[in-house]
Amino acid sequence: MQVTLFSLPSLGALLFALVLLPRVWRQRAAPGGWHLTVLLAAIAWWAGGQALGTLSTSLDGKFLAAKLQYPGIVVVPTAWFLFCLRYTGELRTLYANWPLLLPIPAVTLAIALSNEFHGWLWAGAELVRVGSFVAWEIDYGPWFAVHRWWSYLLIAIGTLALLRSLLASPWHRRRALLVIAAPVLALAANLVYLAPDSPVAWLDLTPAGFVAAGAAFTLALRGDLLDLVPLSRERVVLDMADAVFVLGADGRVIDMNPAGARLAGRHGAARPGRALWELLPIPRATLEEELGDAATVDLLMTLEGEATAWRVSASALTDPRGEHSGRVLIFHETTEHWRTEQELRAATEALGAANRELTRLVTLDPLTRALQRGAFLRQTREECARARRSGRELRLLTLRLENLAQLNATAGSEVADQVLRAIARLLESMRRDGDLLGRTGAAEFALLMSEASAAQVQRTVEELQRGLQRSRFRDANGRTLPVCIRHGVAALDEADTDADTLLSRSAGALEAEPEPLLDAS
Repeated sequence: MQVTLFSLPSLGALLFALVLLPRVWRQRAAPGGWHLTVLLAAIAWWAGGQALGTLSTSLDGKFLAAKLQYPGIVVVPTAWFLFCLRYTGELRTLYANWPLLLPIPAVTLAIALSNEFHGWLWAGAELVRVGSFVAWEIDYGPWFAVHRWWSYLLIAIGTLALLRSLLASPWHRRRALLVIAAPVLALAANLVYLAPDSPVAWLDLTPAGFVAAGAAFTLALRGDLLDLVPLSRERVVLDMADAVFVLGADGRVIDMNPAGARLAGRHGAARPGRALWELLPIPRATLEEELGDAATVDLLMTLEGEATAWRVSASALTDPRGEHSGRVLIFHETTEHWRTEQELRAATEALGAANRELTRLVTLDPLTRALQRGAFLRQTREECARARRSGRELRLLTLRLENLAQLNATAGSEVADQVLRAIARLLESMRRDGDLLGRTGAAEFALLMSEASAAQVQRTVEELQRGLQRSRFRDANGRTLPVCIRHGVAALDEADTDADTLLSRSAGALEAEPEPLLDAS
């Protein structure tokens, strides 16, 4: 064993990995967090084995230390590759099939552990002395080239994917670039060590690269970089749940994102190059007129036999000269919201109908459909107040069926009710807009007439008489029944007159009639 300063790069890499490991572990739930945790653990394992190799002065000891390093050596490239793909969201198909990456690392580890039987990884080695330091130079076997270039390939693809994603993202770019610098530094150190005729072929500089990489990671993770996933604009559009269609100046679809292709596929073929109204069940006029260069409209489309709702936003596209070159349409589905609104509207309409029915039951007489006495008096009070403010003239016509008791006794309640309904229908047919009709007693009706002269009231009474004379009410034996009605009229001509006194005055005028005015038989 030997104590040497050449152990410091490996120990430094080990220290950096162990210091960063808890920090990354706390962020393991972030995209790529688990892969970065495995990567740092593998670097720590690799650096620890490398430090152990620098302490040994025998070939057997150095070979043993080299074998101990290889679990970390084979994991590092794969872990970095998967970290880059998970962190950026690139090459998703490849990431989803990550077990396909394992055979070469697994074979490499098995060859390293059994190298003394075949020499495929290390064909030979010899000790060299550099000053007081006992190092070694290795003659690598054929499989080492496979392992080396496979590792370089994984690191290069992952780093390029990360670089592409970071350059497309405008946020935190400088800090994130430090993440890319880390593997580049480690890779550069490894290339110097493995280069032909390297002046330091006796010392693996990869741990020194890990020290520099650890410094870069320390600066990058200072701002919790793992929580700031880089998203390129292209990736955002591809991953959008909303359907995006890019239209040319002639209205044809130039491009669409996967969500747009799925939407068009629900109606038919999803092929670019066709007009959007051929891909979706939207009238051409709607697309050309309602959806201008910058507009938002709500549309209904029937897709696969089902009504769906969409909010469509349009944005204009211009070429470098500032001229119109097309539009981008974004379709956001609002079907659930639309259905909820429909259900709420239906419930509101049902509630309104129920309220109207309740109001009818409370305010209308169930037999004649005229206002009940209480509702009639309330509305008459309001009309009287308005008439006093505006100076309008009001007249109240009161009518009473004098022989209601006789009709009940001789013809029965059904015939008596028939007479009451006929009177109410006649009065309703003569009622003008703004007039109020109410049933104020068992045999009494009241008609409040706005801006009506005495002559108009008289014509109403005469028309009622003619209508009753045309009606023929008969008992069960076919005999014609007499209908006797008395009437009274009162006018709103005093400032202190209200609905109750007006009705009282009208009823008083009714009682003053010596004989019934109408006698239809």
